[in-house]
Amino acid sequence: MNKRIIFIKFYQLLIISLLLYSCKSPLSDVEIDDPALLNVSVSITQDYDNNKTLKVAVKDKNGQAIELKNGYVMLNNNRLAYANNRYLYDQLKFTDKEFQVTIQYNSTKSWTGSYGEKEGFPGFKADEKVSNHYQRHHQNKFTGNYTLTNAPFNQGQVNIYYDILREKAQWIENK
Repeated sequence: MNKRIIFIKFYQLLIISLLLYSCKSPLSDVEIDDPALLNVSVSITQDYDNNKTLKVAVKDKNGQAIELKNGYVMLNNNRLAYANNRYLYDQLKFTDKEFQVTIQYNSTKSWTGSYGEKEGFPGFKADEKVSNHYQRHHQNKFTGNYTLTNAPFNQGQVNIYYDILREKAQWIENK
C-alpha cells in the first residue's frame, strides 16, 4: 500500500510540475514596458534530417514563456510564428550566416540585435541529411554558445546556442 501512495504522490507532483512549466507567464497578458523583465535566448539547430531552425525564447524571471502582447519577433524581416512557447522560424538555409533578430516587446518599443560569424556563430557546415543510422549521434554535431551584451533585457544580454552538423568529412560511425 505504501508503494502505491508514493507512486500516486509522485505522479501528482509530476503532473503539477508539467502544468506549471507549460503555462505561459502572467506577463503574456500585459504589454511589456520594461524589457529588463524579459530573459531572451536564441537557439539555432540543425537536425540529422538537415532541418535548420531558429527559435527565440522570451521568458520571465521564473522561466515561464511569454507571448508578447502587442509585440512579435522578426528574423531578417520575417515575422516568426509563436508555437510551443517559443517564436519559431524553420526555413533557414545552408547559406544563412548572419541573423538580425528584432524583438518588438510592445506596440512602440523594440530591440534589434545582429549576430553571425563575427559574433561566434560558425555557420552551417553540412547541407545534407545524415542517412546512415550509425552516423546519427552527438559526435557528429557541433555545439556551442555565446552571449550578446548591451541588450536591454534581464542581465543586459541575449544568450545564443547552436547545435549543428559537423562537416561531412568529419562524420564518424558509432556502432
